[in-house]
Amino acid sequence: AMAGAPVSNMISAYGGIRWESGLSRMFQYEHDQSPFHVKGQVLRISDEFVLQLDYSGNLSFVCERCLESLEYAASGKVYKALSTQEDEEDVVFYSDQKLNLIEVVAEDILMNLPIQIICGQKCKGLCRTCGINRNTATCTCDTEVIDPRLEGLKNFFNNNEEV
Repeated sequence: AMAGAPVSNMISAYGGIRWESGLSRMFQYEHDQSPFHVKGQVLRISDEFVLQLDYSGNLSFVCERCLESLEYAASGKVYKALSTQEDEEDVVFYSDQKLNLIEVVAEDILMNLPIQIICGQKCKGLCRTCGINRNTATCTCDTEVIDPRLEGLKNFFNNNEEV
């Protein structure tokens, strides 16, 4: 069966706490998010139960270079053993015959996110001096960046002396 639910902007906050509920932002729903679709089944293989899931949906982020809003298409497959023992690693814990699929999907999304989320490979980002979005406008700021530790060497060869 296919089910859809609005998923929180859980990843961009990398954890933060929501004041209304005290829950980690990672596992909360936002009402204005697009539906997230999860389809799966529990399989019995020998004496074990295995969770098999496919998920897809869009998450809202802000580009880390230019700070423009963007939609990130997240999708993946989860295949994990189920266990009633909380201390086991790399398994999905369940109790009272209930699974928390939000935690399972959120963990998989977090593990598969790129290190830097940007709106495109050609994103120029913000100007370090005036803060203008260089994708939509130009500025006349000096864009040369010199490591402050080497600033003293900047004019070393400008004295018309031979070395």
